[in-house]
Amino acid sequence: MTTVRGKILDTDGETVPYAEVKFRDGAGTTLSNADGDFVLSGRTRSDFVQFGALGYNGIEMQIVRGIDQLVSIKLEYSSSDLGEIVVSGRRQRRYRDE
Repeated sequence: MTTVRGKILDTDGETVPYAEVKFRDGAGTTLSNADGDFVLSGRTRSDFVQFGALGYNGIEMQIVRGIDQLVSIKLEYSSSDLGEIVVSGRRQRRYRDE
């Protein structure tokens, strides 16, 4: 069993809440809490853990399988553009029986 625990911060030292943390082979996935803390455990064949969050560049970190590890992760802000966003709606008529 491999356990990786730690905290996810941004480059300004602020916590990154609800970031995704997962083993590369998909053996386990979790989210950081509101304070950026996480615990990821599982039986994995991978030597890598991936970290990512909306608005940040994802990173990958090498780990040692089979032991408990404490890590501190810093995510960099993403400078990618979302491009064009289209929002559409529709009207719905409601009829009342009188």
